[in-house]
Amino acid sequence: MMKGVLVSSALLSPFLFPFAITLILAAAASVVLPPIALITGILTDLAYYTPTASHLPVATISGLLISVVALFVRRFLKARIIGG
Repeated sequence: MMKGVLVSSALLSPFLFPFAITLILAAAASVVLPPIALITGILTDLAYYTPTASHLPVATISGLLISVVALFVRRFLKARIIGG
């Protein structure tokens, strides 16, 4: 139940909260499901990206980086819990 609430709050956060809180919620949800940060970044860029403001989709790149870090953290935690 809490995993679903965390994932849904991360997906709704671009519309309800500032960017910093969206990053925190996406990082927390990525521990449960790593691609959530990337999906949240793509969703944020689809809603708010303007090509004249920036040449790079910052939210998508941030989401990708958070997803990669969360994937490594998740694998490390699984290896430590199962192997230890």
